[in-house]
Amino acid sequence: MARRRSLPLALGVNAALLAALLLHAAWPTPAAHAQPEDGFDSASAPSVASSFRAPGRYRAVSGELTAGSTDAIWILDEVNEELLALRWDQSRRQLEPLGYRDLRTDTTLRPTR
Repeated sequence: MARRRSLPLALGVNAALLAALLLHAAWPTPAAHAQPEDGFDSASAPSVASSFRAPGRYRAVSGELTAGSTDAIWILDEVNEELLALRWDQSRRQLEPLGYRDLRTDTTLRPTR
């Protein structure tokens, strides 16, 4: 008798879980953004309002900085036309943001004299 009562309960729980999974998969989620650190140009960083964005296609290039004894990594998002510069802080053992540029904005600005 317990088996007959548990079958509808199991079917109901599975149906509720499936509905929750489908709802979660269909619901749009905003992209994650890192917290700005000291020295990071947060004024030109992407705002929370622009958190819905296309998936990026990234290219990374490393290079030597003229100041200091560390190297930098430049990450280019070709789809969203953004450039991020990072450097490795050996004492804290983490990447530090050096700067951010919105290339789409940069290319539409007209130079002034």
